Amino acid sequence: MNSYDVVVLGGGLAGLTLARQLSLERPGTRIFLAEASSASPREAAHKIGESSVEIAGRWFHDVLKLDVHLEKEHLPKLGLRFFLPRGDNSEIAQRLEFGPLRNKVPTPFEGLLLPSYQLDRGRLEKHLAENLPADCELQVGARVVDVELGDGDADHRVILDVDGERRTVEGRWVIDAAGRPGILKKKLELALPTRIHINSVWFRLDTRIKVDDWSDDPDWKGRIGDPIRWHSTVHLLGKGYWCWIIPLAGGQTSVGVVADPRFHAFTEFHRFPVMMDWLDRHEPQLGAAVRAAADKQLDFLALTDYAENAATVTGGDARWGITGDAGLFADPFYSPGSDFVCAVNSMHIDLIRRQLDGEEIGARSERANYYLKIIYDQFIEVYREAYPVMGDVEAMPAKIAFDNAFYWGWVALLAMNGRLTDPDFLDPIHDEIMRSVSLMCRMQPFFTEWAARDDAPPAVLESIDLFDVKLLWSVYTVLVRPIDGDVLRKRLSQNLDRLELLAEAIFRKALAGDPEVEAAVGIDVHKIGWDRSKWEADGLLQGPDRRQALRAEAPGLAALWATEPTADAASRGAQA
Repeated sequence: MNSYDVVVLGGGLAGLTLARQLSLERPGTRIFLAEASSASPREAAHKIGESSVEIAGRWFHDVLKLDVHLEKEHLPKLGLRFFLPRGDNSEIAQRLEFGPLRNKVPTPFEGLLLPSYQLDRGRLEKHLAENLPADCELQVGARVVDVELGDGDADHRVILDVDGERRTVEGRWVIDAAGRPGILKKKLELALPTRIHINSVWFRLDTRIKVDDWSDDPDWKGRIGDPIRWHSTVHLLGKGYWCWIIPLAGGQTSVGVVADPRFHAFTEFHRFPVMMDWLDRHEPQLGAAVRAAADKQLDFLALTDYAENAATVTGGDARWGITGDAGLFADPFYSPGSDFVCAVNSMHIDLIRRQLDGEEIGARSERANYYLKIIYDQFIEVYREAYPVMGDVEAMPAKIAFDNAFYWGWVALLAMNGRLTDPDFLDPIHDEIMRSVSLMCRMQPFFTEWAARDDAPPAVLESIDLFDVKLLWSVYTVLVRPIDGDVLRKRLSQNLDRLELLAEAIFRKALAGDPEVEAAVGIDVHKIGWDRSKWEADGLLQGPDRRQALRAEAPGLAALWATEPTADAASRGAQA
């Protein structure tokens, strides 16, 4: 029997990064990792989560000190790139493109201002496993038989089956990072229902798929300068679905199909052959590229109803925790998976360090989990009714802009400064946090209602460079340098003001030409809704006067509007 400070169930990304971060921040902590697979991580492992965004990019690069490995062994990422639908989607140059284009991309390409990466998960996990700190022990082929949580101050006991033989290890802490089996979540009956019910398949091809090669249109090719669109996480959007294309450093391409069963039955794409037929119908250019490389298919996985929720992911003074897919998972759209691993691992490490050093952490853990669940619930709102919006060339660009402003100006600003779940920092701004919740809960249903109208105009733009939207560029660039204390709180408040301003600008754009909206001095963005019959009772048209600020912001938002108002815009509010 062996005794450790922390026993981690699972030797995948969540468990390995937790062990590395804890060892870096508290050297000498004795950590044991139990990995069920019978070998060390394979470089060619097939795992979802290849695309990282800014929170995880900073975490991998700076906190986990993986900068040399990332820059040598993985691809820099050219942000998130979206192609809205047009016609039968047979010509990508005719589809509205939303992503980083001109001016803000270094040449030669070395990534955007804030680093993020296209991760080869197998390669990353292999590197982490082979470079564990001296105080960490990784046992492969160790299947968890049971976890006996100690009462009071007693150590926890983890019973393992290691290649057919029983082994018991003890730990002051136990962290479940073993994925969707949800060992501790099931044992402690912590599972909660989710409000997302989406299905997905994904696979890898042993070849490159480059969207830059999909059109010979000289204007389209010249729009971005160098042919480097393929470095982005490419999203092909349609009503009720999206497809991803992610390049991997080893020369492979990861492809995924994610769809709402209300629009696309899982049986239409749940196996590779029927998925090919589905692609031919909905994304023929991707379908042709996949068919041409069908003999290079490496794998294929499917996952139904993939969202995960839990009442809590920390036991506080009871000294247990849950991280990764074992606890919380929202949706792969916008690539937030590694962000959540970063947030939850960092929260656990703060609590572990304090407890091992003699501090009682019960109250702190409850507040930290409270703030974590607020962020999780806000992400759920982002995704809950997003899939009907994905095919709309007017509402979806506005949603992408709003979601990016919220992510960079609020979530990333907190996370990249180490305050996302810090109750000491967050308690004094609780009212502001709830204001952000209120705004999210009104805007996301509005986007869905906007997309449900029956008079959607065609896009008049060929492309939107998200960094030409000055509000987005402003909240993005602030993330370059760390800030803290009252300066950070002030910046968060300013960003929330700007998010409310963006919400009003979006509402006025959606209802352009409506005489009531045009005459309104101010819009209460916390009462936004599409149903005109509720406007008066809700006081929607009685908000604060932001007209001067809207006029100042208007030139910087002009790049966002993909369509012109339709002649019957004044009647839109009646179509609830």
